[in-house]
Amino acid sequence: MGTSQRHNPSVTGDPNWGQSSQAITQTAKDVVELEALSSLENLSNSQVKRISILDSRIHRNISKAISRLVKASGGKDNVIGGKSNSFGKRGISYGIGFYDVFRSISEKGLSAWLESKGLDLRSYNTSEILDLLFDYICEPGTTLDDTAANDALRLLFRKIENEALKLGISIEELLKGQPGLDRIRDYIDEFFGNYIYSHLSQNFTEKLEKEYGIKMTKQIKNEIRRTIIEDVKAGINGKKVSEVDWKGTEGREFIKKEFSTILKILTPDD
Repeated sequence: MGTSQRHNPSVTGDPNWGQSSQAITQTAKDVVELEALSSLENLSNSQVKRISILDSRIHRNISKAISRLVKASGGKDNVIGGKSNSFGKRGISYGIGFYDVFRSISEKGLSAWLESKGLDLRSYNTSEILDLLFDYICEPGTTLDDTAANDALRLLFRKIENEALKLGISIEELLKGQPGLDRIRDYIDEFFGNYIYSHLSQNFTEKLEKEYGIKMTKQIKNEIRRTIIEDVKAGINGKKVSEVDWKGTEGREFIKKEFSTILKILTPDD
């Protein structure tokens, strides 16, 4: 589909890839050390201080890795504007699709949405419903950007399913009305956090596994994802989803603005 170029430092030769790789390498080293210190009992004052230093450095290097990813993909304006085939384009497209589907469900109900597609809610369990929504939102493609958007949506849907189970309510109850609209904003922020994480994960997982093994790489990746999601949630403070005019063009611009805000949060020094 199209001519999107896959992220590959050896092909692009962009110096930002080397800097992004170095930032992830340092992050991995710091996570390994942090894991070792965190497993100890009766930490000394110097060890407690070291943990704080490592935590700050992990945040700083993840920010650097994301910043260089953006620069290697054509710069922030191209990424936010959906003009880069390497990064941003599919994320924005999925974000708009997600908001459109879930806004409709919150307003009209899941049963009505399914009926408009010729489907009967009673025929599907929660997992099957989310599979249907996933298939409706996702788009065909084989680039790393396609994969990142698909992975981010799967992670988000897993969270939504677990949230419904934890609250003991159906997906329809979770999404309906104003509470559903309020949740959508949080969901889209998490989607973009997962999307950015997925890009970093795809680019450097093989390298990390060679150096640290599969088990430790999983811990490193979990720490990177946790850090990104926490930073996104801590830094978002903008327009409420309930205030967006979804029937006009404002919805599309809102998604781009939200993505822009998240990138600014994650790359504050740029």
